[in-house]
Amino acid sequence: MREFVEKKLKRGGYTNIAAANFPCGVWIKEDTKLYAVCLFDDPNKLAADPWRIDRVVDYAAQKVREQKQLECQFLALVLSDDFSISKQLVTGFYPRWFIDDAGQPVIFDGQPSEFCDLYATLIRKERFSDRFNGKRIAINRIPEVTLMLVILNILIQCIVAVGEIGGKESALMNMMVLQIGEFVQKPEWWRLVTSVFLHFGWDHLFNNMLVLLYLGALAERCLGKWRFLGVYLISGIGANAASVWWYVHQGDLLVATAGASGAIFGIAGLLLCIVLLSKGHFEEITLRQLIFMMFFTLYHGFAESGVNNCAHIVGAIIGFVCGIIIFCQMKKRKAEGM
Repeated sequence: MREFVEKKLKRGGYTNIAAANFPCGVWIKEDTKLYAVCLFDDPNKLAADPWRIDRVVDYAAQKVREQKQLECQFLALVLSDDFSISKQLVTGFYPRWFIDDAGQPVIFDGQPSEFCDLYATLIRKERFSDRFNGKRIAINRIPEVTLMLVILNILIQCIVAVGEIGGKESALMNMMVLQIGEFVQKPEWWRLVTSVFLHFGWDHLFNNMLVLLYLGALAERCLGKWRFLGVYLISGIGANAASVWWYVHQGDLLVATAGASGAIFGIAGLLLCIVLLSKGHFEEITLRQLIFMMFFTLYHGFAESGVNNCAHIVGAIIGFVCGIIIFCQMKKRKAEGM
């Protein structure tokens, strides 16, 4: 990861002036004034001594001023794949950003949102030609699982649409949909999963995929692809199971339900948890934006008929609980020194 970030800095016009035995990388860039980025790649060591960042940056500042005879603005850049450790290190005299395991900047509330075009430098996508050297091509900006989910949903909708040509019933639709009455009489448990990937028309699909692309990319960068996929599936399945209970309780056995909205609300609930733990801001999303989006979607659902609001609410709750569990696991792993 360090090599990946250093290539980004070099491409952004930064030059490394630190000796090999220096406690951090020191990358400088001259613009209207001198800017220096101190690069740290041992978050566990820093967590044991959080003020080490300020001491090392102070030392780096002294060396830079000796070499350049100029005043310089400093930023600490910490490579950390553990969200709980990043939160512990956010307080200090010098401003600091973090780089997650996907190579993307994480900026906590109270930290500068820009530093000599560094944010744009870090999030800039690599071209295939930049990494096509006989090794595996890795473009960390792409949310792989999110894109796979979107493609899978679109592919299923295309197959359903072809099956409905001529006014016929789609065999795939009948196989995947969760029809409450039939499920109660003959529980086919796979429908709790398959109905997450099925939609009632292109409008239904488009609205869900648009939100999934935005929220999914954020969550996947934060959690990694497997945790993200796990929360997505657990939320979707749990939301469907709750929907069965709700509609049976209401006596609406003729209802058929499908769609990714329960799983997507799970991701929204997860991000809500993370934003709250991040002091109201995480990457490009704020607490106000997230709550507004969830409230607007729920309001729209209650204002119209035929919307499975139970799946929305339960999915969000499951996602929020998953966020708490993941955060606690990270804290425990950090305490055990793993």
